[in-house]
Amino acid sequence: MRKQTANKRNRRVVVISVLLALCVLSLTAFLSIPKANRVASIGPYEITAAELSFHMKRLQAQVQNEFQTQYGITLRKNDWDKEFDGRKPLRELQEKALAEIQRDKTIFILAKEEHLVDYVDYSAFLKAMEKDNQNRKAAAASGEIVYGLLNFAAEPYYSHVLSSLKTALKTALSDSESDPLYLERGEVEAYFQANKTDWAVKGTSYKLTKLSIPVAQENKAAVQAEINQLISNKAGFAEIRSKFSDVQASEEVLTEESVSYQNPFDYELLMKLKDLAAGDMTSPMETRQGLTVYRLDDILFDEQKALNEYRYQITQQLLEEKLDEYTDSYRKSMPVKVDEKKLSSVTITG
Repeated sequence: MRKQTANKRNRRVVVISVLLALCVLSLTAFLSIPKANRVASIGPYEITAAELSFHMKRLQAQVQNEFQTQYGITLRKNDWDKEFDGRKPLRELQEKALAEIQRDKTIFILAKEEHLVDYVDYSAFLKAMEKDNQNRKAAAASGEIVYGLLNFAAEPYYSHVLSSLKTALKTALSDSESDPLYLERGEVEAYFQANKTDWAVKGTSYKLTKLSIPVAQENKAAVQAEINQLISNKAGFAEIRSKFSDVQASEEVLTEESVSYQNPFDYELLMKLKDLAAGDMTSPMETRQGLTVYRLDDILFDEQKALNEYRYQITQQLLEEKLDEYTDSYRKSMPVKVDEKKLSSVTITG
């Protein structure tokens, strides 16, 4: 009796083991079957034909411009699969789109790890967009203030989400010394010192002497020519002043940040000053009362003011550079698989 029971138990164990083995084999075989819509993958995440097509449409104009610039051709519907000097526009568009997807998807992966977003795949992105659009419509219908569009299309929504995630990642990954984007003390100052001329506008001012020469409208052209000749002959301010009556001299300080670019006179003066050295004079500038000549006496630069004014922008630029480097490194650490046949079959839609 005990022997029969033991035999039955053993047979059940064997049957269960076989069934489990078959299940594992079936599951493994199922998982190994390529998905019909998958053209590539990065890490555990798939890249679908629909996703590739979306990015191809975003980059289509860029490829068109490249071929227009290099070969002087306008790519039409039937030209994308032709070869130009060994280059096929459609293939280049596919490759550019695939490279962009890998960069962007890495941002989504990092953002998911930081709990900034709960999806990575393109299909989930579309669902999130649809949910967001529904929420916006419902909020507007109930009288709430809705910022931005009430109904996003995929391209602007994608750009909006990607930009927001990059901004959030710069904050999340730079908070402490162990974070990959952390800015060491003095990095902003060192960058400012190394690129000072790029960040000088808000700390630069021009010390000027202004010579106002009253001239009737009908005489302006002749007097202007005379002053230009004097300047060409290296005449000094005192000599120019002595040639005319009722001349008024005054001192001014002009800062670049105070110049209104909607004021043509201010903008023209600023452009003239940028080409001068201390002691040089501008050519005569016409005013309602006559002509004005400026002498540039000195160029002043307040380094601390410029650093204070630009600290935030420099910080953001450094974080942007660090994020690009970190994203690139992270992307290269993930395996990428590409189904070349499926990739080459994706064409431009619309």
